[in-house]
Amino acid sequence: MEEVTEVHIVIKTSQKNVERLKIELAMLQGKLNVEEALKRAKGIMKGAKSWQELEAEMYDELVP
Repeated sequence: MEEVTEVHIVIKTSQKNVERLKIELAMLQGKLNVEEALKRAKGIMKGAKSWQELEAEMYDELVP
């Protein structure tokens, strides 16, 4: 098992950018660990598309 290191970053930004920043950081983390990102996202997202369609789209976006 790979060793996990916690990283703390302080960023000063306006309140309107906070949610966008959280999304960008989650995407960055997903790019670093695709398997974990897919596992965490499963069951959270609700919509018209099936889980298989969403998983394929996420994989295409996260894997270069």
